[in-house]
Amino acid sequence: MKSKLKNIIAGKSFNSFLKEKQLFEISGVSISSNLFSLLLPALLMMNLLFVSLPAFVGAYAAYMCIIVFHEMGHAMLAKKVGLPVTGIYIKWYGGYCRFARPPNTHRDAALIAFGGPGVQFLLAIPALLLVFLFQLNPLTMIGSFVLILTKWNIIMALLNLIPIGPLDGKVIWNYLKNKTLYDKLDK
Repeated sequence: MKSKLKNIIAGKSFNSFLKEKQLFEISGVSISSNLFSLLLPALLMMNLLFVSLPAFVGAYAAYMCIIVFHEMGHAMLAKKVGLPVTGIYIKWYGGYCRFARPPNTHRDAALIAFGGPGVQFLLAIPALLLVFLFQLNPLTMIGSFVLILTKWNIIMALLNLIPIGPLDGKVIWNYLKNKTLYDKLDK
């Protein structure tokens, strides 16, 4: 009992919440996170839990899917331009795709940056169709999942296109604004 109390006082217990662990793998890309990053969004969505447990589960699953698919969009385009992907790390407010090295050209960097918001827009299309075709109850797991997936996918994709760092839009718009210069420099 004394050693547990010492660990808590020393912060060792909290450090285990921050330790990175691999969660799963998609298409050869390791997805990892820490316990804190997985629990904090759930805690922030707790108000849904008081309304409906299925709505809470659906909303949380949708939020995590949005982050994973956004980062997988970056990973897919990175692989397409020949940039090795070493993994994806999920944080409580987003995530990031890890690469073995920086992109070869500014164009490649812009394409990779567009991969995240691009996948989000692609996911929003079938989700929007489901919303319009069926009367989804937001208090059910499926209803909550699809409604959150639709709404937050579009909102997060648009936010990610804003040209400020560290958002993807900064890389995309910087390339488009200076395309002729960068294309000459990259040759």
